[in-house]
Amino acid sequence: MDFYVNGGEDYFVIISPRSKYFKKGRFILEPNEYDIKDILQEPFVVSSSNSAIRHQVNGAFQKFHIKPNIILESSSIITATNLAIKGVGLSISAASIIKRMAQTPNIS
Repeated sequence: MDFYVNGGEDYFVIISPRSKYFKKGRFILEPNEYDIKDILQEPFVVSSSNSAIRHQVNGAFQKFHIKPNIILESSSIITATNLAIKGVGLSISAASIIKRMAQTPNIS
């Protein structure tokens, strides 16, 4: 889901297959298919607090006045993204990271 752009980099919410927001066979949902405030209240897997992507993620939580439900923090955004894909929790990741994931389609 494209919801936040910084410096030309697109950010996406990775929906865990265990989430009620997961839609089988759909990788990117349209903005009218969800309420970002609801999604941001789900359990999240995030990168470490000093990473550039984490600063963007924290900005999204702040923008919508959401206290994040962080269930796991990883030193690697690639690991956090993989954990979300595997069902641990939701994550927010950059398109450049998601393109590296073998089980995801190409993002233009």
